[in-house]
Amino acid sequence: MKGWKIISYDKKTPLLKRFTFGCMKDLYALNISSGCIHDCVYCYAKSYSNRPPSSSIYLYKNIETMLERELDCLMRRSKSVYVIFNTASDSFQPAEEVLNITYKAMKTLIERDIPFSFLTKGAIPPEFARLFAPKPHLVHARIGITSLCDYYHDLFEPNTATPYE
Repeated sequence: MKGWKIISYDKKTPLLKRFTFGCMKDLYALNISSGCIHDCVYCYAKSYSNRPPSSSIYLYKNIETMLERELDCLMRRSKSVYVIFNTASDSFQPAEEVLNITYKAMKTLIERDIPFSFLTKGAIPPEFARLFAPKPHLVHARIGITSLCDYYHDLFEPNTATPYE
């Protein structure tokens, strides 16, 4: 996305974060980045203290190796793992680097028969549909649309996919 800076670095803290509340306590959150190019005006993640500078995102470039290592450890302890993408970002941000990392992470989960869900406001490229097709029961996709009105879409979700997309 024009004007946005993607800062790639190796994530040092655990990638998969276990939820600590209610009915989600046995699930794991996975964010591809800190910060989000979609720049929705109402996004709660903008208030995080470790958020990147304005018009920047931190992209975790070592997700593939971290995910494999953490999944190996989890699978030794439990046969049941469920991953939720995008609790504070979006895996389908309009940047090739983000989409490449997202693809690798989702491919790793599918290859290991680990179910996952995601919520996005981005356009999902066709290669993801091909990735999901052999094992659709593992993928739970949700797409958030705030308004079908172009004016409100542009005002509240400036860099997201249009409702038509």
